[in-house]
Amino acid sequence: MTVRVGIVGAGPVGVVAAIACAAKGMQVALLRGGARNRPQPARRDTHPSTLEMLAELGLFEEFRSLGLVARHFQFWDGATKALVAEFDHQVLRDETPYPFVVQNRAAQAVPS
Repeated sequence: MTVRVGIVGAGPVGVVAAIACAAKGMQVALLRGGARNRPQPARRDTHPSTLEMLAELGLFEEFRSLGLVARHFQFWDGATKALVAEFDHQVLRDETPYPFVVQNRAAQAVPS
């Protein structure tokens, strides 16, 4: 019996989940939300848990080479342009082999 899986969301996590399921022999339907095509990805950062999944699939090195590695993750107030909070991923160094995010280069070119 073939296991059939539907994954809603074609961002980094959804695509990685679809690849992982397909690698295990599952029949996968990957569905993306919204009716419009975006000029750039909605997500700019890929976080450690997704990087771990990419590594398990043998895709991490290529993925990292296409992005920008960032140790710090910042939250900014769009209206005031003020820094609200900053997270240093190094606090996760004992929890993950990837204590950083990988930023999408294409998303970096889009003005905020």
